[in-house]
Amino acid sequence: MRFEGVPGEAAPADELRIYTVTGIADDQVVVDGNHPLAGERIWFRCTVQEVRTASAEELRHGHAHGEHAPESEES
Repeated sequence: MRFEGVPGEAAPADELRIYTVTGIADDQVVVDGNHPLAGERIWFRCTVQEVRTASAEELRHGHAHGEHAPESEES
């Protein structure tokens, strides 16, 4: 059985996680909060659609920047 729950009383309600019941004995229930795919091998097949030259700033920082990157980085 799996169910969604919040990890702790102080966690925001939008932090739902999936829990799996892994055991039931007497008056105890054992649940696993790991992601359902934890420990599984996952293969991705993808196609590179575009390649661009790194900007001078990206070369200085040593990593790519994208549309979700912070507006100002201190690196």
